[in-house]
Amino acid sequence: MLVTEPFITFSFFNLPPKPWPITVADVPVFIRQVKDPIDPAEVCSEPMDMGRIGRNGKLKMSPIPTIGETPTNEVIRDLRDAVERYEVKIGCISWFGSCFILDVKSPLDFNADTLPGLVGQNVLYYKSSPSKPSLEAALRQKLPSGEEDDSDYGKTLRPGVLLNNIGHEGSSDLSTTAGLPVKSKDGRKYVTVSAQGFPGLNSPVYHPNKNGSRVGTMVAKIGGTDVGLARLYSETCFSNINFSSDQEDGPTLTEFKPIKEVRRRDLVFMDTPYSGRCDGVIIGRTFESNPPGSGNEEEEWIVHECIYTGNGRPGMIAGTCGTVLWDSDDKAVAFFQSVHPSTGMCWAVSTQCLQDLGFTIEAIS
Repeated sequence: MLVTEPFITFSFFNLPPKPWPITVADVPVFIRQVKDPIDPAEVCSEPMDMGRIGRNGKLKMSPIPTIGETPTNEVIRDLRDAVERYEVKIGCISWFGSCFILDVKSPLDFNADTLPGLVGQNVLYYKSSPSKPSLEAALRQKLPSGEEDDSDYGKTLRPGVLLNNIGHEGSSDLSTTAGLPVKSKDGRKYVTVSAQGFPGLNSPVYHPNKNGSRVGTMVAKIGGTDVGLARLYSETCFSNINFSSDQEDGPTLTEFKPIKEVRRRDLVFMDTPYSGRCDGVIIGRTFESNPPGSGNEEEEWIVHECIYTGNGRPGMIAGTCGTVLWDSDDKAVAFFQSVHPSTGMCWAVSTQCLQDLGFTIEAIS
C-alpha cells in the first residue's frame, strides 16, 4: 500500500473483481496490477505523474497555506508570485490537500534543485507539461440501459440531454451535453454549453444530433473557460430538472454552490445519456491563468474542480462535456470538461465563473 496525495494506492499481483471502490474511509483509492507486489520500485511508484519535488528548502511567503485547507485565489496568487522570484514562470497550479503541483511555463528545462520544495507543511512539485490532459470523455459508472438515449425531447429540453453542432463550416461532427438554464443580471436567459463542442460564436446548436432540429445559437463564451452560452429559439423551453438514466426524474437544480463552500472529499454526481449515472469525490482544485484577450480579464484564474471517479469503471465515454455536476444538496458545483486517460481523475469548470458575473439558475419557459 502506498499513501501519497491524492490517492491511497493498492498494488495487486491478481486484481480483485470489479467494481472497485472509489474511496475507503473517505480517502480516494487507486487499484493497480503489478508484476511483483513486494518490489519497492513497482509498489512505491506514483500512479499519477506528480512532477519533481523542489530541492531548495522552504518557500517564504505570508500567509502560509494551511495543509488540508482549500486555498483561495489570493493564496494561489501569492504562491505563484513567491515561486516566480526563483526565475521561473508559472501557469497552472493544482492543489491536492497536502501538496501543490506547479506548471512551469518557462524555462521548460527548469532545475528542480533550485526551486523550493515546501511551503509550510505542503510539498511543492514542478512540471513542465500541462497538468490537465484534454481528453473529452467521462468514466461510466452505471451503464445506461440499452443504447444511448438520443431521444428528441422536442421543445422542452433539460440539463444533460444531447446537443450537436452538425459539423458546422467543415468542422467535425461534435456531440456534447446541455448544461444549465441561467439568467444574467440584466434578465437575459441562456443555456450553458461546452464551448469546445462548437467552433465559435454564432455556431448553431442542434438537438439531439445532426439529424435533429436547430434549437438555438451559441452567442457567448465565459472568459478563457470552456463554458459557453447559447440563446434558445423562443419556442424552445428548458427545464432545470436534470436528465435521468433511471425511470425517475433527476434532481431539480435551482442553486449554484458557492466555491467557498465546496470542500475536498465532497461527493458530486452527474447523469447523461453518454455516461449514465456517475458519482465521484472532489480531491483537489486547479487554478489556471486566465489567458490575455479572453474577454474576462478581471478574473485572474480559471478554476477547475478535480474529481475522482475511480479507476475500475468500464469504458471512457466521449460526449459528456458541458454537463453539470451537483452535490448531495442538489446544488450545481461544476461543468464537466475532461478526464485523465488512466487515473479516472476528471476536471470540471467551477460554476463560480458564472456566479461572479451575477448569473442565477432559472428554467426557461
